[in-house]
Amino acid sequence: MRVMKCIIVSLLFILPVCHLTAQTNPHVKTVRKYLREGNKLFRDGHRDDAFTFYKKAYDIDSTNARVVYNLATSLLPADYWRPWPKIEEAAADSLRAQVDSLYHLSADYESNHIVSAMSHYNTGVMYQSLSQSKGDDEQQTNLRKAIASYKDALRKNPSDNEARYNLVVCMKQLRKNQQQQQQQQQNNNENKEDDHNQDKQQNDSTQQQPQQQPQQQQQQPQQQQQQPQNMEQQKMDQMLRNAMQKEREVQQRMKEVNKEGMPARRPNRKNW
Repeated sequence: MRVMKCIIVSLLFILPVCHLTAQTNPHVKTVRKYLREGNKLFRDGHRDDAFTFYKKAYDIDSTNARVVYNLATSLLPADYWRPWPKIEEAAADSLRAQVDSLYHLSADYESNHIVSAMSHYNTGVMYQSLSQSKGDDEQQTNLRKAIASYKDALRKNPSDNEARYNLVVCMKQLRKNQQQQQQQQQNNNENKEDDHNQDKQQNDSTQQQPQQQPQQQQQQPQQQQQQPQNMEQQKMDQMLRNAMQKEREVQQRMKEVNKEGMPARRPNRKNW
């Protein structure tokens, strides 16, 4: 930003105050006087007082490119190449709009392309400095405006290396901000997707829990039904074992009877 500081201050003082667009204006001498007084005060660091004299000259001849240029420069903060001081948002926006308008008027009124490029350059410096003290969205907006202003300056004066350097710096910063914003947006989307998946899992588990209770409730009657069936089967098995035991006893007795000469009886084969 040191480059921007040197260029703006030097430009203010190299402007020939004797060059006026209206040589036939009867108040030419008065305008020159106000410009000289304003320049002296500006050099001494009294920007507010300098603005007062530039404003008097502007009220006399509002189409004088040099008067408009000096008036716009006096409105900038003293450390204009740094982030602007914290002031009310409405006041800052009003000041920015006023400086922007004056520099554009100066560029339009100026017939010298090199001098006209100075106004565009200073406009770029203003927006570049504003981009350092704003939020992400406004920072990108100010960087785009700074880029446009530096391009206008280079169209007027292609040999302006300072404008070219600041243009590259702003373009790199804008690209970096956009990449960071995209990465942040991607991270936010991933976080939202993770939260959505977690909510979905919780909802699924919540929906499954009521379904498990009826299954348990259904299993209980089945178990209760199985218990009587198992008891009945056990009884039948016991009865079958008893019958087989009885049959063996009968057969044993028949064998003993046969030994004694009695006819044999057929065993009872009835199924239980």
